[in-house]
Amino acid sequence: MRPSVRKAHLSGVAFLVASGFLAAAENRISRIAILRGTAGAYSVELPLVTRVLPSAATSNPTSLTLAHRFTAALFARDPRTGAVGFGQPLPQSDIFGYFSIPALTFNPNNPEVFIKIIDGTSFNGAFWVFYSGLTDLEYTLTVTEISSGRVRTYTKPAGGKCGDFDTSAFPQAAAGQAESKGAALPAEAASPSQLVRTAVDFNNNTSRNGVTVTFQYSYRCLSGACAGGFFRTASHQITLQAIDSFHQDDFVEYLASLGLLQPGADQASAGTLLVTVSNLAQVSPMGWEVGVSAQTYSNILETDPSQGTVGFGYNASLFFESADTTLVGGARNTRGGATPSPLGALRSDVGIRNTDINGTGQNMTIDVSLYDPTTGGKVGNVVTLANVQPGELRQIDDLWSTAQIPNSVSSVIVFADVRNPTSTSPTMEGYVLLVDTQKSNSARFFELKCADLNGCGN
Repeated sequence: MRPSVRKAHLSGVAFLVASGFLAAAENRISRIAILRGTAGAYSVELPLVTRVLPSAATSNPTSLTLAHRFTAALFARDPRTGAVGFGQPLPQSDIFGYFSIPALTFNPNNPEVFIKIIDGTSFNGAFWVFYSGLTDLEYTLTVTEISSGRVRTYTKPAGGKCGDFDTSAFPQAAAGQAESKGAALPAEAASPSQLVRTAVDFNNNTSRNGVTVTFQYSYRCLSGACAGGFFRTASHQITLQAIDSFHQDDFVEYLASLGLLQPGADQASAGTLLVTVSNLAQVSPMGWEVGVSAQTYSNILETDPSQGTVGFGYNASLFFESADTTLVGGARNTRGGATPSPLGALRSDVGIRNTDINGTGQNMTIDVSLYDPTTGGKVGNVVTLANVQPGELRQIDDLWSTAQIPNSVSSVIVFADVRNPTSTSPTMEGYVLLVDTQKSNSARFFELKCADLNGCGN
C-alpha cells in the first residue's frame, strides 16, 4: 500500500536513482519529436545508446588509481551558478590522494576532496573508504574495484557535511571461497576492461519505397576529452526502400565516422537516440511501420567474438509511458542478504530521460524517494536530479549503494516526482536494468510506467 505521507501528490512519482552526471549548459541544437498521427510521419526514441572503450574505463585522466587497483572519480557542481566539472586527480601515495576541481575553482593545485582506501580485510573482510572535502560544492565520489567492476558512490550535498567513511565498502571473499557462484567467465568479461557498445536496427515493414529515417543523438560525454558536457548531434537522414533494413553493430562509432560527435565522445558517451520516420504512405501512421530497436552489449571475449555476447535488447519508445508528473516502478537487490536468493546476485541500475514530447524546451527537476513494499516505510535517501535537459539521460549504477538502502531490504518501490509540475511541464520516461553481477553486462530491461492522473503520453 502506498504510504499515506504521499497522498498529497499521488499524481507525481517516478522510479529513478541519483546520478553523478549533472546538467551542463543547454546545447543550442534543437530537439523536436513528431507524435503519432502526423501525416506520414512519427517519432520514437531509443532510451539508451552508449559506447565506452576499455581505455576510458581504466585510464580515464579524471580517475585516481589507488592501491589494490581501485579507481576514484569526482564530479562536482556549484549550487550558486549551476556550473559542473570533473575532479583532477593528484595522487599522494599508493592508498591516498586528492582532487582539485579546476573547472570550478580555476586552480588545478587547490586540494578540494581527499580520499584514502585501506585494506581492512584482516579486521572485517573488507576494504575501507575514507573521504573528506575542503569545499562547500556538491560532489559525487565514485569508487570502482577494477577486478570485479563493483562500484560505490558517495554524495555530499551542497553545504553538507565534509566527509564520511565506509568500512564495509568492498567485502572480499574468504580464503578458498569463490567471489561468486555459477560458471566462471573469462577474466576480460568479468572486468570493466570490456568495450561496451550499442547496436541499432531500423526496419521498414511496409511496401513503400523512399521512407526516410532521421536520427539525433542527445548524449553526455564521459571521456576525459569532453567530460561532463551535454551535447546533441546535428540530425542525419537515411532512406529505406520497401521491406528494407539498416543495421550498425556500434552506432556511436558510426556517428563518429559521420563527423557528428564531439572529439572524445566515441571513447565514452551515453544518451538517447530520437528517430523520426517520414514519407510513409499511411496518413496516420501507428508506429509499426518502421521498427526501431537496439542492443547494448559486450563481447564475452573481445579478442574472439565467436564466444558470444552479453547484454540486453530493447525496442524504441513510442512515448506511451511519457509522464509530466509521475513514473513508478520497482527495483531489486539480492546481494548481501542473510538468505541467498535463487535469482542470484542482482543489482538495479536505473535511467530516466526528459522526453519533452510537447517541445517545451524546458529542463525538469525530479525528486526521488524509495519505499519498502513490506512495511510501507521510506528507506534510503531522497535524491534529486536537477535540470535534466530535453533528450538527456541520467543513469547511475547500483541503486542500493547510491541511495544507501540497507541490504536487509531486497526490493523497493521507487517514486520520482517532477518538482512543481504544471500544465506545460516537459515529459519523462525511465527504465530499470536488473544486472546479474555474476555475468558482467548481462541484464534485463524494464520500462517504467506512467502514473499521471491527467493521462499519459500527452
